[in-house]
Amino acid sequence: MEDQNEICLREMCSYISEETENLFLEYTARFIRQTTRRQYAGLLALFCRETKCDFMEITPEKTDRFFQNHTKSSTVKTLQWQIAALRGFARFIDEKQAVVQSQNVQKSGATSNPEGHFERAFPKMQFEWSLQPIAPIPKLEHVDQVLTYFYERDDLTMFVAISTILRCGLTTRELCGLNVGHIFMDADGQKGMIIPDTHRRERKIKLPDDLFDLIVRLIPAQVEKDFPVFRLRRFEKRLSARMLEHYIKDACEALEIPPFTMTQLRNLAVASMVQGGAPAQAVSDYLGTDILWITRYDVAVPELKDSAVDYHHICIKKFD
Repeated sequence: MEDQNEICLREMCSYISEETENLFLEYTARFIRQTTRRQYAGLLALFCRETKCDFMEITPEKTDRFFQNHTKSSTVKTLQWQIAALRGFARFIDEKQAVVQSQNVQKSGATSNPEGHFERAFPKMQFEWSLQPIAPIPKLEHVDQVLTYFYERDDLTMFVAISTILRCGLTTRELCGLNVGHIFMDADGQKGMIIPDTHRRERKIKLPDDLFDLIVRLIPAQVEKDFPVFRLRRFEKRLSARMLEHYIKDACEALEIPPFTMTQLRNLAVASMVQGGAPAQAVSDYLGTDILWITRYDVAVPELKDSAVDYHHICIKKFD
């Protein structure tokens, strides 16, 4: 194996610090081929040179500017490799720092911060959405037929599940993970949902009145906050993404219409918001008692004031 120390990052780019170079050499030691190390080194040098800073000083703004500048001149495959490579190195730095921080916490008894700085400097950027193929959008008339199918069979769970994705654009993971404690009404009477994300943060999104009334009917009185909103009545267990897709497929086959996935249904929801006039940023932000089971906030929640869902032109009929 060739000596990886032949690569001198600081000679390739004057912005790169000794600390970054040492971390890079440790990170790329896992690569078998020297050519791979050189590719990564060339990318890192290019990135630091064009952002005019060391990798340890990167920000989301500098990262976005770099890729916006390369979007027109690079192929999709190249852009995808570049962002994956830089995110991988950033994640490695975060992991290294997390170990050191954990050791310091154990010694001092202080509270640790689980969020990593460097991986946060590589958020999902606008240009990446254009690299991903968009699933076909189902016809609204076909979705309406499926809703009617479950309505006529008195299947409130499936009717509300489909309606929630159609109106709010939730992913199946978000939908199936909803608990009673995630549904709330604030001090101004506005309804909303708390959507946890994979980084243990959460976002609050507005819940349309027509949908709120349906969700209320799914929830028994006096249940715990971790009680699932969507559950299979027959088995009394939480609805899963696989079962949701299975029921939709069966309904489409019975109706003899083209089947659609939950991802396609979500795309229809987003398209409806955009076509209804919702600002792109609003759509982006939306997409993270005896009524004893509704968590009531003591303050008005700003996320519910002017929301992308208000621009949605699709309404759900009552489930009588």
